[in-house]
Amino acid sequence: MLRVLMVEDQEADAELTARSLRRSGLTFEWERVETEEAFRAALARRPDVVLSDGNVPGFGGLAALAIVRKEMPEIPFIVLSGAPWDQRAQAAIEAGAADFICKADMKALAPAITRVLARRELPTGDER
Repeated sequence: MLRVLMVEDQEADAELTARSLRRSGLTFEWERVETEEAFRAALARRPDVVLSDGNVPGFGGLAALAIVRKEMPEIPFIVLSGAPWDQRAQAAIEAGAADFICKADMKALAPAITRVLARRELPTGDER
């Protein structure tokens, strides 16, 4: 089963994201975090993909992205934002995010997840 880790300060937004993914037909389990400590603990459980709000107070998407790129670069990271493409989105892509999705276009999220997971190269002997 697909494991999704969400970096999101608003529980309601995480629920909306999960509902959108369910409607698209994805079968998954998910966990929401909003602090670096919780993120690191959840990352140790090896999610298949990280979805991060671009603007979480105190611990935002770029900080989470830096941790993933350094410690578990094989995990795809998708930035979600309430704003359309902007400088923050460009910075996230340049820093190694696999994709950027505007929250106003959540129908694009499931195809983006499918696409980044298809591109991901799992290490040999991965025993999750």
